[in-house]
Amino acid sequence: MATWHDATYFTDAERVALELVEAVLTPNPSGKRVPDELHAKASAHYDDTAM
Repeated sequence: MATWHDATYFTDAERVALELVEAVLTPNPSGKRVPDELHAKASAHYDDTAM
């Protein structure tokens, strides 16, 4: 099954957005869904309003 990870046509900003959505929607036993590193990576592409 192909996923967005395998697709070559997404921009870096689109990839980080997809990674962020995936993190939010994936249950995590520790309760924290979006790691600080991912938030920082997304913040580099999107302003506060978009985040």
